Amino acid sequence: MEGMTIRARLEHGDGFLNDGLTFTGYPVVGYSHNMQTSGGCEEASSPVTPTGIDLNIFSDGTSDCEGGMSNTIESATTNTVCTCFWNPDLNTSMLFHDVAIAVPISRAKDAVLEIKKLRDLRQKTMCRLGVLGGLFMRFQAKSKAYLGEADDSVTFEFCQYKKREANIPKLQQDFFEEIEQMLLVKFGGKPHWGKNRILAFDDMHRRVRAMEKFLQVRERLDPFRLFSNEWTDAILGDGSIPRSAQILQDHCAFEGLCICREDSHCHPGRGFFCRPGYVFNEARVCRHEASTV
Repeated sequence: MEGMTIRARLEHGDGFLNDGLTFTGYPVVGYSHNMQTSGGCEEASSPVTPTGIDLNIFSDGTSDCEGGMSNTIESATTNTVCTCFWNPDLNTSMLFHDVAIAVPISRAKDAVLEIKKLRDLRQKTMCRLGVLGGLFMRFQAKSKAYLGEADDSVTFEFCQYKKREANIPKLQQDFFEEIEQMLLVKFGGKPHWGKNRILAFDDMHRRVRAMEKFLQVRERLDPFRLFSNEWTDAILGDGSIPRSAQILQDHCAFEGLCICREDSHCHPGRGFFCRPGYVFNEARVCRHEASTV
């Protein structure tokens, strides 16, 4: 899977376009809205069908779809259909948490060094990132948008597989939770608005460029809050007192709803307890009691 994922990203450009129409090769330089459209995963496949078997795989290991970013489905008429591997309509579709956090570029080097310290302690765990594409680093200039980055930034992004059933532990989840909190808390990161778990959106007033100005615009254009909901209210607050996006309840840290503060936020019944991070000691992660460095 790791090899196919990397091959697909290299061959198909992962959605990047050199001239706005096609991908011809790296490097890709330009404005994001002109050079990137989508992941292009329909152009690639992994050997998985709703029955768990790709009937279209050839003897050389390839299939009717090229690459490694989508599923191959055998239709009723035996025609092959290519679709993204995360398609929720598939019983075998992959569900995962996508963590993407922008750190000011002045602090990016220190963030990398801290992650490397954790990697040195848990090298086998770091290798698991390769299954879902690795750890990406994207560079972006500071934004004029009120809810954008206040500084030139580096976005760290990685995915973590999650079972569809609730309260099921993820592989080495304490490791990934520590990286997540390290980027958010220690290095003042800003979560991507369209990704991340709920816990990442605490205290957004200090993470974006001009929250107060955004709220003034919202008041003028949407005085009756037609475009608001409980989630936006929890994040935006009233403009002066940031409200918490975290939802504190049993097992909330297992589902990404909170950073654990007590053992019940993890899952003591499954042997998971709230513990400090190995490198970033202020982190609070759900760790199995039998886990060792």
